[in-house]
Amino acid sequence: MIVKTTGLPRTQVIDSLRTLLKFDLATFESTDVFVNYKLLPENILLLIRYPRYLLQMKSKYGSEAEMLVEELLQQASCTATVLLVTVMSKNKDDKEKNLNMINLRDTFTSLVTAGYIQQAPVAELREGSDIPTLVAAETKVPEFDLRDLMQAMTSNLADVKDSMYYFHQRQYSSLLHTLF
Repeated sequence: MIVKTTGLPRTQVIDSLRTLLKFDLATFESTDVFVNYKLLPENILLLIRYPRYLLQMKSKYGSEAEMLVEELLQQASCTATVLLVTVMSKNKDDKEKNLNMINLRDTFTSLVTAGYIQQAPVAELREGSDIPTLVAAETKVPEFDLRDLMQAMTSNLADVKDSMYYFHQRQYSSLLHTLF
């Protein structure tokens, strides 16, 4: 129906919906026949508060937390190792920030423990349905081996152990409502 009403190619509609869902700017509900999508305008408007949210993370947990949360918000979801390695790689030449993997790992663990970062929901297929439903996963603080993290910086990130456990920013909209 979206393809018919917009006149856009099906692949472009699918990519657009995927992006909106990934960044929590839309939701979906499935019936036996259709999938209904709903735009979340309040989450779209909350993007304006993005800089204040990052400032809040920086003042509460330090600059490492700000970098982790910013990267996670840009990617929407990723594994813990990918997040840590990406932030470390982006800032490895910046002597002013003086980043090290131990502090980054500890900050990530603090953010998970405090509930600012959660494990992303898992898509499951119901019996007799082709439409997946998202099921919230219990967030567990991952255990990191520093040798594995350092090796991941120089190797292929697809080979890391935690590649099945994705994390995302916890209910970005509800956190922003309570913070501001």
